[in-house]
Amino acid sequence: MSLSVSIVTEVVDEVSDAYPDAAVTTGERETVHARADGRLKTALSELLQNAIIHNDQPTPEVAVTTTPSSGGDTGDWITVVVADNGPGIPDNEQRTIDSGEETPLQHGTGLGLWIVYWTVSLFGGEVSIEDNSPRGTRVVLNLPRASLDDSQQATPVGHR
Repeated sequence: MSLSVSIVTEVVDEVSDAYPDAAVTTGERETVHARADGRLKTALSELLQNAIIHNDQPTPEVAVTTTPSSGGDTGDWITVVVADNGPGIPDNEQRTIDSGEETPLQHGTGLGLWIVYWTVSLFGGEVSIEDNSPRGTRVVLNLPRASLDDSQQATPVGHR
């Protein structure tokens, strides 16, 4: 499915309107197309909202960047990074997402990160969570890049 408006720009605008006290910015402004559809918008919205809602700073800051990247033998990818200045993701939440499964003894407290994980996995991508020293979190989404042959499934992720 091809969307006429960049998903990142659309989500940043919507979240900025919903949370006017937060500073939501976009970094690198390269237009990139991922093999994804409109469900990616839901995943990005979850990430941005979580970064604001769970932030303990007077002004929550969230930055979103999109860049093409090469995966060597694995092909071309799109990298979307959502970085914030919050307290970080609790260890138990991060371990649960990193393992890709919940158990009765190890489970998360919400669905937001799971929505992101399931959506990105559905498109053949990967999610990783990193510390954003000295404070905050970086959630990195790697999605397969759409080729010209994928024009019906190409979703503009980056922004102009």
